[in-house]
Amino acid sequence: MLTLNQAANILKQDQLLREIVIGDDWRFEVPANLKDRRLQFLSYDSRRIAPDTLFMCKGLNFNEKYLEDAIDKGAVACVTENVYAGKDQKQVVQLVVNDVQKAMALLAREFYNNPQQELKVIGFTGTKGKTTSVYFARHLMNEVFNHKVAQLSSIAECLDGEHFEEAHLTTPESLDLFRIQSHWTCSG
Repeated sequence: MLTLNQAANILKQDQLLREIVIGDDWRFEVPANLKDRRLQFLSYDSRRIAPDTLFMCKGLNFNEKYLEDAIDKGAVACVTENVYAGKDQKQVVQLVVNDVQKAMALLAREFYNNPQQELKVIGFTGTKGKTTSVYFARHLMNEVFNHKVAQLSSIAECLDGEHFEEAHLTTPESLDLFRIQSHWTCSG
């Protein structure tokens, strides 16, 4: 969990925050009455919103209707590269940034308490043979680490060390990756 003030400070540290917009009020600091506002959830999908969500307006052609939908479902703040002036814009705190993708990664890392610090992570890059190498390495490591080796690949994901599901993205969004890693550190 993060507060609105913590989120703004994380973005400032990496020089990503340009403005904080609340209705017609443009500023660089979170107002005193909102500093301790708790952000209980992070999401970039307007279909997956709960009360007190920080919503990420990502994508080159982000459609404002998704922000409006997120606000209707309980989003209290958003991270965006563009200031929105729609019907609900006065109800949401807009953290206007230079790069939503980078902001989302930094915020997710802190929101999920830096789970990557407790995990051993291996990555495969290159042109050919990545998937084969991933499956081979996972099989070997699974024997050594008592079937507690997860896998993310372009074909399948294995999050519990044993069961596979079809992958939906070649590379998970940073927010999803930190959430998944957080699950691994909690389930041990």
